[in-house]
Amino acid sequence: MSLIQIIIITIYHLHKIFYALEINVLNVGKLNNTTVGKLTYQILLAVAELERNTIVERTQSGKAYAKRHNKKFKEGRPKRTITNYYKNIYKYLTNGHSYTETEKYFNISRSTIYRIKKQVEQDK
Repeated sequence: MSLIQIIIITIYHLHKIFYALEINVLNVGKLNNTTVGKLTYQILLAVAELERNTIVERTQSGKAYAKRHNKKFKEGRPKRTITNYYKNIYKYLTNGHSYTETEKYFNISRSTIYRIKKQVEQDK
């Protein structure tokens, strides 16, 4: 599911929740499906959008700063380090044992074995 779909679904659910609620403001009265209630709802949505945009801007400016001041800066998640445990799994697999035997011996899933094998072979 894409981010836009998640946002649309969230707004839809917030819309349903907001119109099911009645907020009692002292000077105004109940804010439900009235003109003032709709205005308040739109203001709250605008504030939420402003906050989301502010977070995106700060993240982008932080990345730009890091790129300028750190030559080794890389975006994304760092690669998993190959530990001795992973090397042992790879050696066990390459010594003629099947994936099923490796799964049972090390008590890990087949997809983990595939991922470890791929990473070890890429780093060679």
